[in-house]
Amino acid sequence: MTYALRSFEYWAYSYRRVWRGSVVSSIVGPILYLTALGVGLGKLVNRGPGVGVPYLDFVAPGILAATAMQLATFESSYPVMAAIRWTRQFHAMLATPLRSRDLLIGHQLYVAARLAVVSAIYLVVLAGFMKLTGEAFLGQFGGRTVNTHPALSPSFPGVHGPQEALDYGVKVTGCTLFVVDAGVDTGPIVAQRVVNVQDDDTVETLHERIKSAERQMLVDCVGRMVRDGFTISQRKVTIS
Repeated sequence: MTYALRSFEYWAYSYRRVWRGSVVSSIVGPILYLTALGVGLGKLVNRGPGVGVPYLDFVAPGILAATAMQLATFESSYPVMAAIRWTRQFHAMLATPLRSRDLLIGHQLYVAARLAVVSAIYLVVLAGFMKLTGEAFLGQFGGRTVNTHPALSPSFPGVHGPQEALDYGVKVTGCTLFVVDAGVDTGPIVAQRVVNVQDDDTVETLHERIKSAERQMLVDCVGRMVRDGFTISQRKVTIS
């Protein structure tokens, strides 16, 4: 197993140089699919007979499984062929005490580690979709879970932000990306986007424009948070 870990160490070290390029395909992409299908399309599905559970809950496991299979297939195909035929890393490894079994186990450990990281990030984001997290979850992932709120926090907490904004007569509302804590939409604010309230707005039309701003905010901010990291100091979130 020691030699297999040497092979794993090589793949992990190589990935350190290129990991930023995989953020969109392995993390941001699945989150966008989750938002578009689970929230956008799900709103229409849930109006009908439905599928027995909220559509977000129905489609989320499939997106995670598809992402895992796509990632595992890629990591087990082109890089392996390149290491055999073109860059010939496997030939170099076999010139050391490593054997074919060590190369196989080491590469499979690397693929498993990649899947674990991507799945963990996906599940953390998924946990923030309209759910309150418990103490056990926050103890494990506190400070690393993000969620969106369809209003400009700290105003109108809860799930009825657009309706309350119209009822209150505000001229602008928007959306907030925040780090989840134990409260209801009370976590440190990562980013906000402003959406103007029009005179003829209904809850549906206003909420659609808010969701459009939310999706753009997620792409802009979550990608940067994953690539560059972030810190929280006295409720101030700074993306490095």
